[in-house]
Amino acid sequence: MIWQNELTALFGVKYPIIQAPMFGVTTPEMVAAASNCNCLGSLPIADLDSENSLKRIYQTKKITNKPFAVNIFANDIPEITPELKQRYNATKDKLIELSHQQNFAVVFPEIEAVKPNGYKEQIDVILQEKCKILSFTFGNLDDNSINRLKEHDVTLIGTCTTLEEAIQLEKSNIDVICVQGIEAGGHRGTFNPDILPQIGGFSLVSQVKDVVKKPLIFAGGIYDAKTLLAAKQLGADAFQIGSLFLCSNESALKSFEKEQLKM
Repeated sequence: MIWQNELTALFGVKYPIIQAPMFGVTTPEMVAAASNCNCLGSLPIADLDSENSLKRIYQTKKITNKPFAVNIFANDIPEITPELKQRYNATKDKLIELSHQQNFAVVFPEIEAVKPNGYKEQIDVILQEKCKILSFTFGNLDDNSINRLKEHDVTLIGTCTTLEEAIQLEKSNIDVICVQGIEAGGHRGTFNPDILPQIGGFSLVSQVKDVVKKPLIFAGGIYDAKTLLAAKQLGADAFQIGSLFLCSNESALKSFEKEQLKM
């Protein structure tokens, strides 16, 4: 198999393999390990504030001089409505009930105390640190942010879970589209949190390839050479892998969690 292609040249790597940005699991050490193997490491900063986003980027730059992507959440911050508050409290109560059944206590804040951070401040940090590859999930970036990033030659990778989302990303001139099927081990990158598409990755990447002209990354369910080659045959140019790294030395999972995964 010839590994070099349009995306390896764009990312500055030898292999078209992307280590998935798994917030809470991926560490700067994991990102550096992937990048140092001539793959593309991905650093998740999710919805961290500017200070902590900057800290994660600094930590990664200290241990690799190879290219890596930074990954953010692109969703809008929801207004706290009575309906949202009711849903939050119902979820909180259920989680507390489950924790008590397992004989441990957890404390959840009231919804008013939860202050998620939007991605626009992170854009400032990304430009300040001259990060050259930005991936995002849970929606699309606003036009102004896209223009700012492109003015600084930042390569943009958007995530789709449907053909319609892929078309929207292409219309926004996003450089690369990550096609995520239902097999993905983590959260779904859908634009609409109330609708979770049930289409598998192989079906989706084939559909997207027929319509969209941007390079494609396949994500979800790659666990061996056969699944990778199948995704390539259906039109993927690169391959994003996450679950296989959960038990790595660089993973932030606790030892007992890794043992459970190996069982």
